[in-house]
Amino acid sequence: MKSPFHLAAQELRANPRYSTASVIVVTNLTQATPPVNGLLVDISTTGMRIEANLPFRTGDAVRVDLQNFMLLAEVVHYTEPPQRSEVGLKLIHSLAREHLARFVQPPWAELV
Repeated sequence: MKSPFHLAAQELRANPRYSTASVIVVTNLTQATPPVNGLLVDISTTGMRIEANLPFRTGDAVRVDLQNFMLLAEVVHYTEPPQRSEVGLKLIHSLAREHLARFVQPPWAELV
């Protein structure tokens, strides 16, 4: 059973969070780390909570790759337990993977 404090904290959120357990690939863009596998723990329309074996600092830019989407986010909270970092992210932008190629081509590619 959830504690009353937990329920009160959930009610204070502007957007509800939905629990999940999805495998993701995480890259800390600010610290230029190589991508690692992680776990998406919960998600809302404005943020998410993940677990990953990466170093984080508040304000870091993070790329999160899901099966069909790439998300860009900012670290707003993190804890470093002995095994994995638990990270709160503020969603900045999302892009469907089907549109990703259009944004990573050099600008002159469309002129040919």
